[in-house]
Amino acid sequence: FDSRAPMRWKCAVLAVTVPMLLLVSTFSGMSPARAQTGQAHVVVTPTSDLSDTQTVKVDWSGFSDPSLGHGGGRSVVRQCTAGATDPNTQCTGNLAVSFTSSTGDGEGTYAKLAFGNVVSPSQATFPCTPDAQCEIRVELEDGQFQTVQVATEPIPASIFSKDFAPCAQGPAPLTGDGATEVGGAMEAWIRSVCAPPRSLTVDYTARNSPAGRQDFIDRKFDYTVTGSPFTADELERLRQDGGRDQRSVYIPITAGSLVFAYNFWVVDHSDADRLKQVRDLCVSAETVAHLYNGTQQALHLEGASKTSIEQDNDGGPSEPNITFPTAFVHPVARADASNATLQLTSWIYSDPNATKAWEDPEAGPAFKTGPTEIIPASSGTDNRTGARAVARQVSDATGFQRAVPGVPRDFVFGIMDLSTARQLGLPVAKVRTSRSDQCVAPTDDNVAAGVGAMKTNADGVTRSPDFSVHSPSVYPIPNVNYVLASTDGVTSDPSKNDSLRGFLDYALGDGQVAAAQRGYIPLPADMVAQGRDALARLPGSPGSTPSELGDSANAGLGNFDASGGGSSLTPSATPLTPGGGSPTVGGASGGGGGGSGGGDYKGAAADTSGNALTRFLSGDKAIPALLVVLFTVFAICVGPIMRIIARRRAGG
Repeated sequence: FDSRAPMRWKCAVLAVTVPMLLLVSTFSGMSPARAQTGQAHVVVTPTSDLSDTQTVKVDWSGFSDPSLGHGGGRSVVRQCTAGATDPNTQCTGNLAVSFTSSTGDGEGTYAKLAFGNVVSPSQATFPCTPDAQCEIRVELEDGQFQTVQVATEPIPASIFSKDFAPCAQGPAPLTGDGATEVGGAMEAWIRSVCAPPRSLTVDYTARNSPAGRQDFIDRKFDYTVTGSPFTADELERLRQDGGRDQRSVYIPITAGSLVFAYNFWVVDHSDADRLKQVRDLCVSAETVAHLYNGTQQALHLEGASKTSIEQDNDGGPSEPNITFPTAFVHPVARADASNATLQLTSWIYSDPNATKAWEDPEAGPAFKTGPTEIIPASSGTDNRTGARAVARQVSDATGFQRAVPGVPRDFVFGIMDLSTARQLGLPVAKVRTSRSDQCVAPTDDNVAAGVGAMKTNADGVTRSPDFSVHSPSVYPIPNVNYVLASTDGVTSDPSKNDSLRGFLDYALGDGQVAAAQRGYIPLPADMVAQGRDALARLPGSPGSTPSELGDSANAGLGNFDASGGGSSLTPSATPLTPGGGSPTVGGASGGGGGGSGGGDYKGAAADTSGNALTRFLSGDKAIPALLVVLFTVFAICVGPIMRIIARRRAGG
């Protein structure tokens, strides 16, 4: 201040400046971008069409623990009823244990959801249904594992939750069975066509492709689904039954791929007391042959030459670089006959080195019969009935050695379709047919290229993978599933013919959008046209068309983008895979999910954002300091102001 200025002007300036500083301090503390303010934010991906056992990606930001003086710390992810006040009865246990970085951020943590009546740690249940909303809850803990900050994000249960009531409207229900690979799409489609204006009731039992073809021959269902065409023996039986082989049509409904999902953790070399999940892995056909016939039961053998899986991941061109521990291999396969096993063994027999590995004398004579729908049993192989059972075993790793709760010490590896792996959030391996090929990830683009490269079978309609294609942008093990239907119609109940036409018309149109949201690849245009030509041969009317329903044939594709960006018209660059947290070897609590969480806390970073005044006003000491200034201004100004008032009264 200028010492010559009148006291009343000095006081006026102070009276204006101090409140302004107080206002600036208040609003700067409300900024959502400041981690120190505690304005925490949680992002869940995806957030729509969630199903029971779905795995979602959880990211968060803006956490700040005043007691620690920084934003970092141990964090847990839980699922709770909306607005939970008692976590012991209204939340699950820890779905994932992760870490919040010193900037208050965490990302890449994966949590497996549950819908219906969800069990809490106290064994009390709470509802998570379309009528009772739930939320993902992230808790930041202090050094004594006490919760110091909480943030939530709603996860509305959809019609895909397990409490969905059976469709109560429409004509007589359609019944079908067959391939398990279409299970996720069928679940979505059955819910969708139940609603008006279609109002169709459709049932489907996921078994396997051979069972579906046999049930079609035996006329057990209104329709069946298969991933592979009729065998010569099956066609002969159809021909003997009044020439039904000539009156049967294949209608393609889903496209995807065979994948190898895994559950594997290794020591984090940046911190020997922690483990991290492997999320980048490559396997060749030769390695897969060794894993499934029991001739490679350990990942790493001290003093021996590299195992085949080590050779696939030793940092060569397009290869990950992994230091494998000495651990047991637990391959999980289908126990029942399946198209998946036929594809697996056909792929192995397409490469000479893989064939030699598969027919290794140590594996036994059962492995010398050529491509097969039933994988031979071998020591160490964990065979399960159905694709879902295989996927659950890989995800849960039941019965295997564990270093920490929920984390298998050994290498758990399973065969399944891409949609199932994506729905459960399992990491999936890149593959290559020959070890000289580049490793190819099952991204939307690569799988679509693989589907486009499939060769037409002898029937002139169905297609199989062309294993002679060796390209870094073509996934080598694609698959397509077909509905089997008869041009005779549903002879047991002709009233169902309109329903079957309507359901398949939806599957070839708007149903492709719903299927893509569940991890499938949209059928290419020529296959859709092929399907509609076959559909036209069936009796009945298709009913409502996609244009009448107002749905876009392209909307919502590609929402499995691993970047967490949600739905996009651009196919995802990488498959959705759960991520690489580092649970403590000494005994981190919680489930099998760990996440990277932005990295472990190693010390608070200095806050360098904004200028010095902004940082001061955002700090804990700003308000007390400004109050002191305010009282000082009052003390300075009160005397002169009282003298001015006294003089005016005396003069008056």
